[in-house]
Amino acid sequence: MIRVAVQKINDDRSCSCRTSMKHAIITDRKLIPEETKKRLEIIAGRYL
Repeated sequence: MIRVAVQKINDDRSCSCRTSMKHAIITDRKLIPEETKKRLEIIAGRYL
């Protein structure tokens, strides 16, 4: 259900909220355990 709802979100946003996660994770990506990356994939995958 969530997956369907997310797919319907309008992607035409010009505000910075669209990429806010890009700079939110300050931990070196190499130090993030694979298990943690898997758990966070749905909400932060493209930035891990």
